Amino acid sequence: MVAGQNRIFGSAANFLRGKKCVFCGSFKVSRTRRGYVKCRKCSKQKSLAKLRREIAIIQGVLSASTSLPVGT
Repeated sequence: MVAGQNRIFGSAANFLRGKKCVFCGSFKVSRTRRGYVKCRKCSKQKSLAKLRREIAIIQGVLSASTSLPVGT
């Protein structure tokens, strides 16, 4: 389970750094002046600040769910 989580957090790091598109998975992204990441393939954009908040929430849920006992 830990190896799977490391893989998930590792792929999330590409999104957090703004190096991968959230929508299509392409690595052809660029940053705009307003702090957005825009994909050159699908032309969609996402705020880096909003993306960081969403991934932090997902990581919190995953870490909380793994700390529960298996028998519950």
